[in-house]
Amino acid sequence: MRVRHPVNRRPDCLYIFHRNGQRIRDFRKAWATACKKAGLSGRVFHDFRRTAVRNLVRGGVSQHVAMAISGHRTEAVFRRYNITTDTDLGAAAESVTKYVESLPEAATIRPLSGANKHNFVIEGASGVA
Repeated sequence: MRVRHPVNRRPDCLYIFHRNGQRIRDFRKAWATACKKAGLSGRVFHDFRRTAVRNLVRGGVSQHVAMAISGHRTEAVFRRYNITTDTDLGAAAESVTKYVESLPEAATIRPLSGANKHNFVIEGASGVA
């Protein structure tokens, strides 16, 4: 893999993003210019954060690790970034359908351990008669 070194790299500068070695105090103009040059006009910084969170979760990264990478401190805020789409819901429905279709036709009904006479679990039923 070839590593590209930025043209404006300054080993004497403490900042990753800078303008001639000086800290960028308000990055909105620089962000808008960068997006325009990349053909992504009108993008908001947090659009990319949401995309990163979705890609991490759908890529199988644990929520704990994804939160550490994205900088989210609470699960509530993390969940707001992990947006569920119609495609996600469709995939979930397909997954459940595939599972139910793989179950045997006959159901096994057994009492739950330590349960009273009203608590049973039904195992292996592919559908309700």
